[in-house]
Amino acid sequence: MKAARLIATALFGATFATSVAPAAMAQVQPLPGTQALNNMTNTLNRLTQRQAAMQNRLTEEQNKLQNLQGRARERMQKHIERLQKRYDDQKAKLTDMQQKVQNLPAEEKAKVQNALQQKMNNLTQPLQQQQAKLQAQQAQLQAQQAQRAQAVQQTQQAVQNLKNQTKQDVQGLKNAAGALFGQ
Repeated sequence: MKAARLIATALFGATFATSVAPAAMAQVQPLPGTQALNNMTNTLNRLTQRQAAMQNRLTEEQNKLQNLQGRARERMQKHIERLQKRYDDQKAKLTDMQQKVQNLPAEEKAKVQNALQQKMNNLTQPLQQQQAKLQAQQAQLQAQQAQRAQAVQQTQQAVQNLKNQTKQDVQGLKNAAGALFGQ
């Protein structure tokens, strides 16, 4: 009798396990809003990655701008120093020659002074041309710097906008999670 009871219990258990239990398990649904919460979490992760990429781009642009400014400043400074040295050397030579001319007879003095004046004009004209060229290069550099600064400004604004959007999305996720789970 005990054996029959054990067999009957085993058959009932087997029948329950194969027919009733899977049907009951199939009726268990995930919590409402779980998929929406997962979607929001994925969106937040994408926004965070985008924000990090924008921050990296901003840092790169700022570094490029600083390097450009430093190199350009050094080139301009060296160029100015070379021009100044050349001008000072030529001016010293001309001053020396002018002192020698003072000791010459009047006729020779006039010829030499004319030649010196011509030489002085020849010296100052290239210097003026170099200064004009230098000013044009400085204007071009300033324009490039302005463009880079504008790019940095735009990138900073984009990063700030992304941060603000991320904050709003996080708040929306919190609100949605609170609404979903009744908190």
